Amino acid sequence: MKLNEILEQLSRYKEGLTEQRWTMDDFILTNEYINFVRIDTSNKAGGATVKQGKQWSIIFERTTNLMLEDLSTFKELAQKSGYIRITPRVNYPGQYGIRFYNMAKNPDVKFLIYLFNYLFK
Repeated sequence: MKLNEILEQLSRYKEGLTEQRWTMDDFILTNEYINFVRIDTSNKAGGATVKQGKQWSIIFERTTNLMLEDLSTFKELAQKSGYIRITPRVNYPGQYGIRFYNMAKNPDVKFLIYLFNYLFK
């Protein structure tokens, strides 16, 4: 798994018009650092006609003091992509979201597993 492969795959989710639907899917994946809780996606105002108007939020809880933001793989991904960051969830203490901005399509589990394997290699 290489950064350029992740970026190439991510670019496929940015192509075309925005899928007109909001999702909230359970996504359970746990390792020694974090518990991934679920995936949320949303549309920007304007719906399907807005190109790249969807935001992904991969919700997680930390299980150690490890800061995902400090992993070299995350730093490189965030820097090279220019549209990924981590934010705390409002009204949900201890939960955070990995935010992917300006997406057009919803993520699939296969890609997310690939992404997390890359981040924690």
